[in-house]
Parts: sequence; C-alpha cells; structure tokens
Amino acid sequence: MRPLGPGARLGDGIEVIAHLARSGVLDVYDAWCARRGCRVAVKALRPDRRRYPKARRALLREGRLLSRLSHPHLVRGYESHDGERPLIVLESLRGATLAALLEQGRLSAAETAHLGLQAAARCATCTAAGWCTSTSSRPT
Repeated sequence: MRPLGPGARLGDGIEVIAHLARSGVLDVYDAWCARRGCRVAVKALRPDRRRYPKARRALLREGRLLSRLSHPHLVRGYESHDGERPLIVLESLRGATLAALLEQGRLSAAETAHLGLQAAARCATCTAAGWCTSTSSRPT
C-alpha cells in the first residue's frame, strides 16, 4: 500500500503536504494542522502494519512521552491518536538534518562537539524520563 499523497486527510483538521519517509512500520508526513494554524510532522503507523500491536504501542508511547517532555533539542509532541490510523502529531522543525549536513562535507571539530553536546543533553532528558529515542545508544 502506497503512502498518502498531498491533500489527503490524516485526522481531524490534519492535511498531508508531502510524504517525507517510510520505515518498516511508519510513514512520516509533512502536514498542515488547521487547529494549530501551522505545519506539523506526523508519524503514522503504515496501513499495512496496523495489526502490529507492538508497533502501535511503541508509536503511542513515543507520542505520550514527547508531549510530556520539554527540551530545546527535542521535538515537541502535540497529540497522539489511537484508532483506525494510529498517529502522533509533532512539532515541525526547520533546518538541515544531520544527514544533510554530513552530505555537504566534513564537520569541523567545533561543529561536531556542539552537535554532540546537544545530543547528550537530549539523551539525558529522555533517560531521566525513562526513555531514550536513539537506537544507536543500545548495545549491539
């Protein structure tokens, strides 16, 4: 099943602007939220994965946690929706992703240190709340 296209509705007052990414269980969208009057990012359980209870629980847990946390280097969670199309509505951030920065060339030592401090502060906040979003911190 294909991701939703521009103009599709993701929920009450949430309209897809663009599909951003697809993982094994999630679709991520750039969307417009009429209630908030702003762009948002939406993570939605893929339609062909809706019967995966573990994925549903993980997505909704992420949404609940992000709506409780506040940190300058952590995206804000606005709302979570369970039901036919489980999804979480997140703050839409502007600027380049880390992947895009790395594609532009090597980061300086100062830039790398600055990004490392931001990531560490974010992880400390998530860890204090009993959850960390980075899979790279898990032992392999």
